[in-house]
Amino acid sequence: MMMLRTLFTGARTSVSARTATPELADKAVRAPDRCGFISQFMARFKLAVLTLATAIFAGIAGCATMHAPPPPPATGLGTTSPEEFDAARKLYVSQCGRCHKFYDPNKYTDSEWNGWMRKMAKKSKLGAEQEEILARHLALYRSEK
Repeated sequence: MMMLRTLFTGARTSVSARTATPELADKAVRAPDRCGFISQFMARFKLAVLTLATAIFAGIAGCATMHAPPPPPATGLGTTSPEEFDAARKLYVSQCGRCHKFYDPNKYTDSEWNGWMRKMAKKSKLGAEQEEILARHLALYRSEK
């Protein structure tokens, strides 16, 4: 009983109050918690909750930021019509750019780039047609290697 009272109130009764009758023990003057266990526990608990809340907020805010690819390359749109380009760009923003920045396709070899494209298409649950549209769109940013 005394241990529970100490945990919940943060104070302990004096030795004489512990040996007294229950009525007197409840009326006894409580000494402050000399070890500071409760205050240390509460401080650590508050810090843990604040850290967790910050991490959750940062994670949500990070994926909430939309990243768009750069403007069309100087080489032009190739065989892609402006409407197809706009549709592919919107697909990129909604499926890829919501979680990460635009990665320059020229910084990857063909095998690396194709591997990442397959992995990300699966992760973002793109359909075969969407995957093809996005691959054609991002190929515009890739120079011949």
